Amino acid sequence: MDAIEMLADEAQALRNEKDGFVMAKKAKAAAEDAVLRAIVEAVRPALPAISSKVEGMNGPLRRAVNLGGLDEALYLGEQGDWFVILTMSSVRILDISEVLDRTSLSAVLAVLLTSIRAQAGKLRPRTDEVRREAQILEGIAAAFKAGGVR
Repeated sequence: MDAIEMLADEAQALRNEKDGFVMAKKAKAAAEDAVLRAIVEAVRPALPAISSKVEGMNGPLRRAVNLGGLDEALYLGEQGDWFVILTMSSVRILDISEVLDRTSLSAVLAVLLTSIRAQAGKLRPRTDEVRREAQILEGIAAAFKAGGVR
């Protein structure tokens, strides 16, 4: 085998190696996308409880969980949408691949799990208080009704 054939063979082998690498990266990205979608579906019932108002110039833009970020904050909205704030009154919705360009699956899991654990049990005392208030108001309403006041 002469030098040119050897060069051609090694170039083709490297090309095949590169193609395999690219295919593996695409498969990994697709798997990460699937995992992130599953995470969002799993956390969706808790999003209203762990979300807070995202303030803007014109009042609240929406409710979301702040997942932090290096250059700009990444948010997961109550509806399961991902976004970043562009200006004080506008946001840009991100697709899953853009989310994974900004953070990792482990970081998303850590923030969401921490948020859920921080809120767990905090609504019970307030719920009990609201129920007591409702009973008092129902009693007052019944007293007015019994007294002929409508």
